[in-house]
Amino acid sequence: MQPISLFGLWRQEFAGYNSTKFRQDIFAGIHIALVALPLALAFGLASGVPAALGLVTSILASFIIGALTGAPYQVAGATAILSAILLPVSQHYGIEGVWIVGVISGLFLLFLGYFRLEQFVGFIPTPVLTAFTTGIALNIIVNQIGNLLGLGQPTQSVAGTQGLGQLLTGDSTIAHLLNYLQSGLQLDWRALVMGVIVILTMLFLPKAWGKYLPGSLAGLILATVLTWIAGFELPQIGTVTRAIVMTERLQFSQIDWKQISELLAPMLAITLLGMISAQQCRGLASKHSRFPQTATVGLVAQGIGNLLIPFLGGIAAAASVTPTQTAIASGIVTRVGIFVQGLLLLIVLLLGAPLLAQIPLAALAGLLMVVAWQMIDLASIRFMIEHRYRSEILIFALTLLTTLLLGLTQAIILGWFIAALFFINRFASLQTDLPRIDTNQLKKRGIALKTSLKGVRLANLTGPLLAANANQLDELLADLGNDNNTLILDLNEVPTIDSAGVKALMNLHEAMLKTGKTLFISGAQPNVMQMFEQAGMDALIGKKQIVATTDQALLEADKQNAKQPYAEAELVWNGSTELALFRPSQPAKEKGGKKRK
Repeated sequence: MQPISLFGLWRQEFAGYNSTKFRQDIFAGIHIALVALPLALAFGLASGVPAALGLVTSILASFIIGALTGAPYQVAGATAILSAILLPVSQHYGIEGVWIVGVISGLFLLFLGYFRLEQFVGFIPTPVLTAFTTGIALNIIVNQIGNLLGLGQPTQSVAGTQGLGQLLTGDSTIAHLLNYLQSGLQLDWRALVMGVIVILTMLFLPKAWGKYLPGSLAGLILATVLTWIAGFELPQIGTVTRAIVMTERLQFSQIDWKQISELLAPMLAITLLGMISAQQCRGLASKHSRFPQTATVGLVAQGIGNLLIPFLGGIAAAASVTPTQTAIASGIVTRVGIFVQGLLLLIVLLLGAPLLAQIPLAALAGLLMVVAWQMIDLASIRFMIEHRYRSEILIFALTLLTTLLLGLTQAIILGWFIAALFFINRFASLQTDLPRIDTNQLKKRGIALKTSLKGVRLANLTGPLLAANANQLDELLADLGNDNNTLILDLNEVPTIDSAGVKALMNLHEAMLKTGKTLFISGAQPNVMQMFEQAGMDALIGKKQIVATTDQALLEADKQNAKQPYAEAELVWNGSTELALFRPSQPAKEKGGKKRK
């Protein structure tokens, strides 16, 4: 599909727009807002910043990213997948570090979108992606234990201690879990009850009711009302500022440029996870949209959003799967529904700030635990195990273990490195096939042969011919043996070649020439032919031996055999049966014995 500009998307999207479609967008926007409101607050809390900043981020993203996105149904805002990276940044560098990470990741996303590098994420092995999301989900669950049980955050750290602690980083999931266990679980039953109420409401609210009031929002309302009626003094969201431009926000003069090198790893992690989220939501939207989706515009939109939002006080944003699913299910027609959602969230922020401030943190923790559990792709994990895909199970287990033992940022960077290695290994693989030449089939196709092509061998190469696999041509020459005088290399399935591959072909030609053998090359792609021309291979090997198709190569080999054919020797009896190859100029000689009739 040809890429389409943002203005082209807008023209197609709003072609024939009318009052009926506008009403559909309003209805969809209301439904999205009901789903996005509790999630935005929860993801703000999970990111280690005031919960209200999650709401502010989702409002800003609705207007900025929503206006620029290449997928008209894609909803962006604060997300669970980014919160797991932002939390340790917030703990170590404060809100300023969170802002800086968002801005620089925005620059990275702009770069990737401009150079159309968004498809790289598609090459990540499924076990690695599944392990990422599972590890992030478990990290969120563990980090919310304190809020759910009313424990607060433990002060003791296992990092640097003896035993298992020596293997852990302070931000790892297992380290946080051990911290809670070592600090003692003196829970506050009131907090636990409020959290469980939200969990049960989300899990068991009838679907018919959920069409009008999502379980997450119903659970928060119920828990907040019960807390107020019972007079429980539980940790709450606290003060909520009635504004979308915060008084405390990133200032260009405040950026500590020396600190950027320390934050490079979380910046890259946010960028990569943002690409994954965009791909997931784009896939959802494209299945139900009548408009073409362009990943490039989507990444650019996300990049611009993350560049601007921290300067307004918000945190890094990304495409959000659950609100996008809601938008599609609600029958959204255009991105007007996204703007309606943003407007409704803004109204709630401006008018309902005092009520939002009273939501118990335990209730948000319960919501986050359900969302995190739903992030785990149990179907993919079960599929790998049931079908005994041992290599994928091993990759999944190792990546997940790394994610749990190390900090998520380091684990994600390492996981992407592993994915790159698998991609390179798969890309650099060169397959060699030596099919039998069926002269009868060639004749049926109208290819007139003068000989039976004795001594001619065909080799089909599949994959790139690079320095990493060029030595396979030496093995091919060894396999050729003395019984064959001609080799045809079919390069039709060789997408690219480097200088080492060209040199290997030249060496193969020279080695065959020394033993009186001939090399033909057929089906080379245009970019491969360009490399041949730069190396002067047509002059070295000969233009007649570098041809467009395998049929041409077979005809040239047939002409060569007609001039100096190889023939089967007569079988002679001398106690054994021998089959020899010789040229007609060297007639067969009887070897001590009578000819066998």
